[in-house]
Amino acid sequence: MKIGTRSLLFGVHQIAIHPWFVAWAWWRLYSFPWDPRLWVAFMIHDWGYWGKPNMDGEEGGEHPYLGARIMGRLFDRKYPSLTHDFSRGSPCCQCGEKMNVQVGTCNLTDNCSSYQYMGVWFMFCLHHSRFLAKRHGWPFSRLCVADKLAIALCPGWL
Repeated sequence: MKIGTRSLLFGVHQIAIHPWFVAWAWWRLYSFPWDPRLWVAFMIHDWGYWGKPNMDGEEGGEHPYLGARIMGRLFDRKYPSLTHDFSRGSPCCQCGEKMNVQVGTCNLTDNCSSYQYMGVWFMFCLHHSRFLAKRHGWPFSRLCVADKLAIALCPGWL
């Protein structure tokens, strides 16, 4: 079993426990999370660790994309495909032009309607990773801060 999967099943990102600590951290930092979309983000933001051979390497660093795609699909009006790779300079799967990650569009936006923009919830979840936020030239999201505090709130014995 790969380390990312183990973390989701038994480790610090355990899928039944970690979201509650993220919610608690959010509450302490910002206020009670009344928006149901926040609760979905708390739940799925780390699902991309599934099957990853490492946590901090290249593969593990890309883990936010899965949660971001799901959040975008569920809550953004125009959303990217669940199968598209939005890594820096990756080609648009419709027209083949390189994606502009900073604005979330294909470079031929007028001629290609497949990826209109990366919505707010997509970016919120994607940029819970400081690594990806820095790489894309965006500030990290408030989910990042809550996620880091959640680790500190979790008791050591757990």
